[in-house]
Amino acid sequence: MAWSGAGINLKTKTPTIEHIRAAVREMQSNDQYRANAERIEAEYACYNAPQVAATLLEQLAVTRQPVLRDTQLTSKPVLQRKPFQERSAR
Repeated sequence: MAWSGAGINLKTKTPTIEHIRAAVREMQSNDQYRANAERIEAEYACYNAPQVAATLLEQLAVTRQPVLRDTQLTSKPVLQRKPFQERSAR
């Protein structure tokens, strides 16, 4: 979450209670963390995960190849290869 500005990277796999406490206090005292979390929440609210998952699975079933999509979460998948049937017809 640190990359998004909605959290703090403690840069350790085993943070101490003091490190966690300091990070929580920093996040509570700095409104920018809340603003970034709310921005992410709004982005997720626009994302229809079940529909996107169904579309990706349908494309996978048709092509039998990994389906790559662009960075726009709400957009349709972008196929990077021809469907399986077209490739094998050569």
